[in-house]
Amino acid sequence: MRDCGEYVTLALHPGKSWTVVRVGYRNNGTKNAPAAQEVTGLECDKFNPEVISTHFDHYAGEILKDGASVNSKSLASITFDSWEVGSQNWSPVFQDEFRKRRGYYVLNYHPDSAGFIVENRELTDRFLCDVRQTMSDLVSETFFGGMRKLAHKYGLLVHAEDGGGGGETMVSDPVQHYLLYPSFVTRDKWLVV
Repeated sequence: MRDCGEYVTLALHPGKSWTVVRVGYRNNGTKNAPAAQEVTGLECDKFNPEVISTHFDHYAGEILKDGASVNSKSLASITFDSWEVGSQNWSPVFQDEFRKRRGYYVLNYHPDSAGFIVENRELTDRFLCDVRQTMSDLVSETFFGGMRKLAHKYGLLVHAEDGGGGGETMVSDPVQHYLLYPSFVTRDKWLVV
């Protein structure tokens, strides 16, 4: 098997049928929308606390600096709009976070994410449930919780809409961190309550 100019040698048990699965990750290039051109760009890694801090510093932090330069005290809160870009499913920190939270290694079962059954259907389903729960926990704790802590450091309240986008995002709970503004999507209309 050749991989990026290097060879990998596999010692497989003879007489068995094997499927070799190569797994990697990359940003899929999806940009946030709908948004003004000035704030359109790639989504940040919502599983990684360092990235969340950098995102806050370069977005809300810039607004805070501008306000401080004119001695403004009018900024009272920040708002997170709905989320239409789909789910994040990996991060450089995901493997360690999964192990810490679930007690086993995600890579042992990773072919499940590509649609393969590992050992049996019940084990595969339990693994995929653990993956989804870990993603949900990380978005809730790291993104929503991290943004809340950063905002509160500056005396700001935080408002958030729900996930939005008709259910493409993983379950997460911004309600535990914010004043929630629910939005409901139909095929052709938005309703913000």
